[in-house]
Amino acid sequence: MPLLETAPEIARLETVRRYRVLNLAPEVGLSDLTALAAQVCQTSIAVLGFFDAEQFWVKAQHNLPLTSVPRQYAFLAPKRRDPIPDLLVITDTLADARWAQHPMVVMGPRIRFYAGVPLVAEGHWLGTLEVLDPAPRDLSDDQRRGLLAVARQVMAQLELRRVTADRDDVARQLARANIELNDAYDATLESLARALDLRDKEVDGHLVRVADITVRLARAMGVPEDALVHIRRGALLHDIGKMVIPDSVLLKPSALTEDEWAVMHRHPVYAHEMLATIPLLAPALDIPYCHHERWDGEGYPRQLAGEAIPLAARIFSVVDVWDALRSDRPYRPGWRDERVRDYITKRAGADFDPAVVEAFMQFDL
Repeated sequence: MPLLETAPEIARLETVRRYRVLNLAPEVGLSDLTALAAQVCQTSIAVLGFFDAEQFWVKAQHNLPLTSVPRQYAFLAPKRRDPIPDLLVITDTLADARWAQHPMVVMGPRIRFYAGVPLVAEGHWLGTLEVLDPAPRDLSDDQRRGLLAVARQVMAQLELRRVTADRDDVARQLARANIELNDAYDATLESLARALDLRDKEVDGHLVRVADITVRLARAMGVPEDALVHIRRGALLHDIGKMVIPDSVLLKPSALTEDEWAVMHRHPVYAHEMLATIPLLAPALDIPYCHHERWDGEGYPRQLAGEAIPLAARIFSVVDVWDALRSDRPYRPGWRDERVRDYITKRAGADFDPAVVEAFMQFDL
């Protein structure tokens, strides 16, 4: 029968759970320590096991192929009211009325000698390290000290396992939380991207579409995986600076004046001012700030040229133009793929990085 689940027993079982000792797979370290206990005490049998509410589960053994024993039949087991002993030694089980009729005494393996050390963590009895023998005997003082020392080594190994497992659990929880946070953050950015699409009267889904293609092209060009999340965010937010542009300029149905173009050309600067102070988005700045720079140095806002333009921006600018020219606009229908590809190829070395154009032309869209 299982013990009544009193508060101390519930606390003990919780400690057993946290130390994960019932989930232990066979471990060389514990098996070696169990064999060492038998060697120190010069016994033929040694067992290491742990208690749940009903069973003593054997997790390491030396010369006793045993998986479990009902808790009430364990020689040394947690009791509700009894203090935890340091060591129990039974020199002759048949000479002790408490043990003479014990199943492991009268039947196999006919134990005549027993010594056990409780394995204790945080004041709770997890299990027992025990040495047994089919002949009556005693332990010398040195053997007693040796058995207690081996038990301490077992607990040190269990503590190391627990700390390592707890650390790994925390790392996994942090990783999951980080993924969930990033997913939520990116979902928010996609919502913002759709709002920008609507305000700028862009083709539906332009921002998300070019972001996805830019990431795929960057990956194909060997950009490290840890940089792709920032490239995607930068692509989604590439026109965020236009939020500052007045509707009278951004949505003007006719041609812009020179002064209005000067205002429009400020949107990459506005993007930099908006995003540079946000730590999570600062690594994504290259595209919003530099996607209108040109390979020949004739772009804006800083007239960067060649490889001075960040690679992410060079990749994005090709994808952005490709998507824009293929899309229907109020003032023109979308171009056919062949015409867009021909245009981009001709602008390599002027608007675009030739290496990016070459990769794009080989890229499976």
